[in-house]
Amino acid sequence: MLTTPPVSRPPPEAQVSDATGRVDVAAEFQAALDDAWASFAALNFTLANSGSDWSSPDLGGMVLDLCGGSYLLSSPIRFPAASGGNLHMVNGALHADPAAFPLGEYVLHIDALRTANKQERYRFVVLDALEIDAARRGAGCLRVEQSEETLVHRLLCVGFTDRGLWSVGVGNELFVQRSWFHELRDYAQCHNDSAKTGTGIWLDNNDHQIDGVVIYCARQGIVVNGSATLVRAAHIYTESSLPAEEAACIRVLPGAATVRLEALYMDGCPVVAEAPKLLHVSGGMWLLGRGTAASQGGIVLSPGADGAPLPALQITGNQVSGRGFNGSFVRLNETAGIMEFDHSQAFATVVVDNAMDTWTIQKYGTTTPATRFTKTAVFAGNASTFVVPFSASELLLCGAAHVTYSLVPHDPEADAFVPHALVKVQPPLLSLPAVAGKRAPRASEACPPGSPRLLVTIATQRPVAGVTIMVRVEQTRPVSAAASPA
Repeated sequence: MLTTPPVSRPPPEAQVSDATGRVDVAAEFQAALDDAWASFAALNFTLANSGSDWSSPDLGGMVLDLCGGSYLLSSPIRFPAASGGNLHMVNGALHADPAAFPLGEYVLHIDALRTANKQERYRFVVLDALEIDAARRGAGCLRVEQSEETLVHRLLCVGFTDRGLWSVGVGNELFVQRSWFHELRDYAQCHNDSAKTGTGIWLDNNDHQIDGVVIYCARQGIVVNGSATLVRAAHIYTESSLPAEEAACIRVLPGAATVRLEALYMDGCPVVAEAPKLLHVSGGMWLLGRGTAASQGGIVLSPGADGAPLPALQITGNQVSGRGFNGSFVRLNETAGIMEFDHSQAFATVVVDNAMDTWTIQKYGTTTPATRFTKTAVFAGNASTFVVPFSASELLLCGAAHVTYSLVPHDPEADAFVPHALVKVQPPLLSLPAVAGKRAPRASEACPPGSPRLLVTIATQRPVAGVTIMVRVEQTRPVSAAASPA
């Protein structure tokens, strides 16, 4: 293992006795890191943080090059408690000793937990071309705290039991690029829910960017517990029969605002957003229908525990492949209360527009917004009455405020001009205006259990050789500026 600064400075060297991964070198590795850190800090260059009362020693671009070695560790490696920045750790593998590594620990710590001074931080830390293996004994591969502008590039993180990469506490601006997180090495165990316990990436603070990561065979993919985070081009596979909230590709926790999810490849697991605030999801590819109805993909939205109306969201431009999926791509979990949006705020428009759903909530001046659903049904021939049912997974509420349809005959030469009409809607068309001091009825209260939420009947003047009918249903939901009781 070699440490080098820029060429213009004389390089101190620190060697570790074994780089084969067969002998424990944790103490030597830690001593080499501490010695190199102290040597470069003595150069007395400073990284000042504009507008703040703290600064960090500039380590001069120090490179801790693992030289392609594999290092067996019986204890975690920690960055020194003294703050510092402008350094790199590259090109090697860190392996937790499967027999001796402390249970529940992280293999590599970029944090200052060994000091009580919370003003000490790390800046401009780069990790590149590393494998970190927690050996199914450590909690995770990497723990980052009190760090800003941290770049993790080409990391292979395997064998974690809790959180593969955990950005916790004070700090922000973590960039993770072109990296792979795999809780279980044995692909056969990927379908075993009891074997998976970990989350690939857990973000507890703000302003992060996750770009081009693959997360495989973990209980959850990414948990976002902070605001202004961007996740782009992530491929996540966590096939499971667990409830959506326990086996999510990406889970956005309450309080996380302005989260952007772009160009995702969600492989059979859902995005779960709890009390989403200004959530944006676009340009993704979704494979649906692999797990149970609760966790087989799509997007699940749920209200906050306090029942307060939420700022708007946008879900648009996603492609989906159903593969037997018979639910709604965007689903509401209203077991804890009604989902309401506050259209008095600046970002007032809520749009969900996808290949499987046209689910739009828009602001109409100061009126109650409308929610629209579209369903296409195909019928065989020799019939003149066609009933299009909407199930609980396809409508928010029981009934509708407005219904429109289009009918396309399968034999346009014979049936192009056959008259047709909307003849019945069950329950009858209705509106659910906001009532002061009262919430809207839940669907379970408005519809008998197990019954369709809407039946739309369309008739032709005579039997036809088959038709395709598209029905568009509009429902209204109350929108208020104050919290509604659940």
